[in-house]
Amino acid sequence: MRKLLLGLIGLLFAVPAVATDLPSGYTELEYIESTGTQWIDTGYKPSNNTKVDITVSLASVVNGHIFGSRMTNTGGGGFAAATISNVFAFDYNGNRVAGISPTVGTVYRIVKNGAENQISYGTTVNTYSNSASTFSVDATMALFGINTAGTITSSAASIKIYSAQIEESGVLVRDFVPARRDSDGVIGMYDTVNNVFYTNQGTGTFIAGPEVQIKIATTVYNSARFSPVVTELNDTIATIRSVVTNTINQTKAIADLQATKQTRPDETCPAGKKCLLVEDDAGQPHWYEIIENLYGLPNGYTALEYIQSRGAQYINTGIYATQNTAIETRFINLNSDSTTSILIGNGWTGGKYQLSIVAQTGAPNRIGGLTNTLQNFWTTNTNFVVSMNKNGLYVNNSLKAWSGTLTEFNSNNANPLYLLGDPTASNRYTYAKLFYMKIYDDNVLLRNFVPAKRDSDGVIGLYDTVTYTFFTNAGTGTFIAGPEI
Repeated sequence: MRKLLLGLIGLLFAVPAVATDLPSGYTELEYIESTGTQWIDTGYKPSNNTKVDITVSLASVVNGHIFGSRMTNTGGGGFAAATISNVFAFDYNGNRVAGISPTVGTVYRIVKNGAENQISYGTTVNTYSNSASTFSVDATMALFGINTAGTITSSAASIKIYSAQIEESGVLVRDFVPARRDSDGVIGMYDTVNNVFYTNQGTGTFIAGPEVQIKIATTVYNSARFSPVVTELNDTIATIRSVVTNTINQTKAIADLQATKQTRPDETCPAGKKCLLVEDDAGQPHWYEIIENLYGLPNGYTALEYIQSRGAQYINTGIYATQNTAIETRFINLNSDSTTSILIGNGWTGGKYQLSIVAQTGAPNRIGGLTNTLQNFWTTNTNFVVSMNKNGLYVNNSLKAWSGTLTEFNSNNANPLYLLGDPTASNRYTYAKLFYMKIYDDNVLLRNFVPAKRDSDGVIGLYDTVTYTFFTNAGTGTFIAGPEI
């Protein structure tokens, strides 16, 4: 079952075109189904070096071919896979080997690699071997049937095919994707290798499976900096959102990712790549390689784990706080003198901040007027995941209720929110690592800051995926870049 991600996906924020296997004008389907009278001629003649990798399920178990070609109608002739006498059977140049008995509705991945045959479903793998020989078949292979010396006979069984690939000596020559041609609704298989749409050459019409939907089971990164997190999100191929976590299992960000087509089911992510593991409705795993930047960054920017301030850098967010402002963030305070550390605030007014996350004697974290306060919570070199709104402050999932009364306010005539330092007071900067920052007002996301490096000049800052703006240091010196993601 092919679960095509965006194309993880024009990106939600960067919004490039969706990059699927299929060109415009075709809709990917989970499968196409033959009722027993439809078939496709692949146009390819097999040999002893041919490999077919196909994923199927059966609506009934009767004698019939799943794919293949041969020159004579004899058992074991040619190159084929079938269900014969209630078992899977593999034909190879005059030799037939029997496999397991199929179960109606079970999704099977069948790999016929020359004389070697494999049937897998779930975590079960069965292997069978034909007698090896060297040969070629002068008849093109059929899907949903068998080609016997130029005459194709469709299968007597009702078969669903989810994907099919043909290789010759390790070279991919066909990659069939179940699809519907949008202009006329015709159902068939689109070959992404040769960009050809193969339609039914039998009678009647194929039955279309559902349009491709995505179920993300796990996000996996080939990096010690990340650990998987299980999610279950159903979405169309237009947008996939997946939660990325760091090694201490704190939520890092919502990532919008873009991926190429899947590798084969049950295979691992290629070495050195970043992948998504996607499960279909039958629980079969499929991998997708991520090809776009993390967090929806456009080309020209590299996502970083964090940016680090060192006492003289800050960012002007351009956001003027109100009592409805909310903040989500993750940071590590590195300052040994916590009395002078501010993560975010809107300027020192009347001896206090209207809104702030700050470790400052006499001016603890607050939101609202100048009266709604809370005592300090942070310590040095500690990872904090913070969510702050007018209802309270959540620190590493622990609620710390506000003291005092929430006062309505609007800071338009005061200062904007400053991040990682306060230019209105020289002693209110911090040494901290910032992993992400989101700013809302009245539940509307105004800033989604992603630590990033601008590739053209190496400048370090925060990329806002809401306004597509790169925010750089407004103070002195430079930020320290965390590891690239």
